[in-house]
Amino acid sequence: MDSRSLFRGCRRPHAAFGVLSTLLCSAALLAPQSVRAAPTVSSPFEQLYNLGTNTIGFNPGQYIRLGATVTSVTGPNGTSNNLDVIRTELLPANGGFAQASTTNLVTGNPVLRTMNYAGSPAIGALYTAFAADNPALRGPWTLSFSDGSGTTSRTTQAIPQGATQTPFVQSVAVTGAGNNPTFSWAPPPGTTVNGYRINIYDQGQISPTSPNGLVLSQNFAPNVTSLSLSSFANQLPAGYNIDGSSKKTIEINLLQTRDGGSSNLSNPNVLALSRVFADFTTTNTGNVQVYLPTAYVNGAKVFDFAVQPGVTYHIDPIPATGYVYEIGAGDPNFASVTLPDEQSDPYQLSFMWGGLSFLETVLGGVEYFFPAGGVSQFTVTGIDSSLFTAFITGLSFTGAGQFTGTQTPILPDGPTPVPEPGMLWLLVLASLGLWGVSRRTAGA
Repeated sequence: MDSRSLFRGCRRPHAAFGVLSTLLCSAALLAPQSVRAAPTVSSPFEQLYNLGTNTIGFNPGQYIRLGATVTSVTGPNGTSNNLDVIRTELLPANGGFAQASTTNLVTGNPVLRTMNYAGSPAIGALYTAFAADNPALRGPWTLSFSDGSGTTSRTTQAIPQGATQTPFVQSVAVTGAGNNPTFSWAPPPGTTVNGYRINIYDQGQISPTSPNGLVLSQNFAPNVTSLSLSSFANQLPAGYNIDGSSKKTIEINLLQTRDGGSSNLSNPNVLALSRVFADFTTTNTGNVQVYLPTAYVNGAKVFDFAVQPGVTYHIDPIPATGYVYEIGAGDPNFASVTLPDEQSDPYQLSFMWGGLSFLETVLGGVEYFFPAGGVSQFTVTGIDSSLFTAFITGLSFTGAGQFTGTQTPILPDGPTPVPEPGMLWLLVLASLGLWGVSRRTAGA
């Protein structure tokens, strides 16, 4: 109980207690009491926000993102910067709130958004809200925070009219062994990059103070397009170990700043960012580069990276009884396929070419060449999924270009569900002597 509650209870002491009641209330009011104060809030921001598809639960789309960090609250037990205390004090059930408000620049109508806790030990008590990207909502917003005893408001810097959303990075890949993977990516051609932000999520670390399982968030200069996990291991939570016990996701943000520089990559100076998500496991890939899908559409995982003829590309999806492979719009056709040889029984390969249907029996480890000009889609069935924890399939293409295609698992229980993240990997290998990398069985 704070002094305000005591005072309300002592203004009219019950007549039955008379002088005794008055003395007790006076003593309570004279006793030391915690002084309530409004929350301390820092780093308000307003950004253009391009969010890719993901398995974490974020809704993809193009938004205006609003946010700020609550650094402390002063509750009944004094001032605290503890994340759980901040989160609890700002709950509506406890008399608190966090909200963002602005005026529609076209209609003049007020606009209000609730801000939600999106923090973690890696980034502090971050609160965010979103609005669909609309030029009429790009004016300044007022961000207000209350813990029930006082309100703190901060004003964001408006988004300049004419500013545009940023595209996603491409060619997200991982190499390396187990708990020390190295990630790499490529900027989209012709795009200004002022910096990158790398976030890593671990589903096993989800908690009330880390609702998305964020374990790391680090900014990097625009010339950094590859990094190993060990290079920033000291930024991970104490005692935390990246292992194979739960799903992991890497998020790569492309940042464009308000001042056009790269020295200040904090949220208030970020004008626009795009966020790409790729699930990964801690499987040892050796020196082989594993391309990760960065989009998920109707159960299929979608890739985005450059390909060249004369190179074999290997994919490593979740175990299934079959797969459908399909190129994206404008991609070069598939020229050949090589299936893994862990299975002694032949596979069934089906495709369309020249208006005719083909059904072929193919042995593992033998490269099958499609007819001249290649094919845009094919299906592999007859897989004994119990033999595999990885199904490495070699692909080559008829020409150079971008591969934006999909691989969709066929599971035994009917329609293809959304696959478990982190298992559909594309391995890029030079075609000389590298087949056989990562041959794993269920008992390995």
